Amino acid sequence: MLVSCTGELATEEDASVARDAPGADTTSPVDAFSSTDSGPAADAPSVLDAPSAGSGCAGHDYLFCEDFESATPGSLPVGWSVGGGWQSEDTQPEVSAAHAHGGSQSLRSSLAISGQRRAEHALDDLGVSRGVHWGRVFYRVEAPAFVPSSGVVHNTMLALLGGGEARVVDTVIGTSGDHQFLYNIPDDSCCVGSSYDYRTYDGDWHCAEWQVDRTTQSYRFFLDGAEVTDIAFSHGAGSTRAAMDEFQTVALGWRNYQTPDVPYDSYFDDLAFDDVRVGCE
Repeated sequence: MLVSCTGELATEEDASVARDAPGADTTSPVDAFSSTDSGPAADAPSVLDAPSAGSGCAGHDYLFCEDFESATPGSLPVGWSVGGGWQSEDTQPEVSAAHAHGGSQSLRSSLAISGQRRAEHALDDLGVSRGVHWGRVFYRVEAPAFVPSSGVVHNTMLALLGGGEARVVDTVIGTSGDHQFLYNIPDDSCCVGSSYDYRTYDGDWHCAEWQVDRTTQSYRFFLDGAEVTDIAFSHGAGSTRAAMDEFQTVALGWRNYQTPDVPYDSYFDDLAFDDVRVGCE
């Protein structure tokens, strides 16, 4: 199954993968399952057991942490701003007391058919770890969530912005209601996607963790403490394929690139960055 990001649902037989920005060039399509990815390096670290850690910010010295407890519902915490999208009729991302993973509040995503605005925050607190770090966020997608009757819907939950955009918590849902995870960049030239074996748009909280290293252009991803090994990669020093750099900003919130009949309603909580693995507990 291929991912089309033109703003319309792709058919599974469609052999093209278009770029995400509306009206952008659609040359050099790349299959989300492209076999040209190197996969995990032979000397990549083994799967780690999730360390014990509290999911909120209190009592931790993470490089950056946000639990959305400090803001009044309907606003954003200090330091956060609303980043641009391409749907003028969407709502704004905002703190909500409707659901929380820890504490009593979380971030509710903008509601729109596609191109949602996201909450953004500078990553200055990471210092030299902006391009080499571990991250963690909890997400919840309200059920029943939209399932396409044909084609797929590509959704980004969390992206790192610098010279480009690295989508480190990213999914594509198919007609079965199952979805894959993938690392993605706007021109779809990177990287390989997992199998469609996941079903987390289920009204429960899930823990997403990632590790990025710009010096080796490498990436690892974990769901609820277990590594999704088939999307790990390490392209090596000197490579620019994954478009990793000294990231400047985190963009948090649901954004999809096709046009589902019903918007996805999603929440995010207990975001943390550190130079060691954060964990889900």
